[in-house]
Amino acid sequence: MPPRSTLPHFLTALYALLIVHASLQPFAGWLPPVPGTPFFLRAPWPRFNLPDVIINVLAYAPLGLAATWMSGRDASVGRAALRAIAWCALLSLAMEWAQMYLPVRRASTIDWLANVSGAAIGACLAASIMSRPHWRRRLRRWREEAFLGGRLGDFGLTLLVLWWVMHVNPAIALFAATFQPDVAVAIDQATVLLEAAQTGLNFLGVLLFVALLLRRREYFGVVAVLFIGG
Repeated sequence: MPPRSTLPHFLTALYALLIVHASLQPFAGWLPPVPGTPFFLRAPWPRFNLPDVIINVLAYAPLGLAATWMSGRDASVGRAALRAIAWCALLSLAMEWAQMYLPVRRASTIDWLANVSGAAIGACLAASIMSRPHWRRRLRRWREEAFLGGRLGDFGLTLLVLWWVMHVNPAIALFAATFQPDVAVAIDQATVLLEAAQTGLNFLGVLLFVALLLRRREYFGVVAVLFIGG
């Protein structure tokens, strides 16, 4: 049996930390709920906002996929998927509960259901791949041929996945390659150029990081074009 990849473990652990970071920003201004405030699951449902729902679904889908992938070798695929969905549901419940103590955030039953739905989509996708041994062998062969192996390569690929996912919410500054100037800054051409240069250098740094992870550097041109297009 080939050595077990650490990629799903890195993905699950670091992505869970990313979820906590995104859910509890700005980590300041904590206040207890006003007396008489119902628990968010028992409160009236807020107004349905489709973009927010889509973002929440997309945010938790990778976590459901990674968590299923992490435990799928030790248990049946179906059991691994159910375990991952339950774990993601508990994490989302804890984050929404904590948001009740952040006045700048809003705890919502709709958000919680969207998070669980996203985790379920990711878990089902992982289960569908893991239940097909030839797909798993192809993915593993492609990963070993294209990128550095071992834990160092797995950790590097995890950072790349996190970098891509961060763009679901450009307001999160971690690993950001985006620029959203406010009104006061947008009229200052020098500041806009400086921020644009920062964005370009950040992106160049990501491409150089990709080059270090590739086993064959002749693939770098194709990878760079795909990243720019993405």
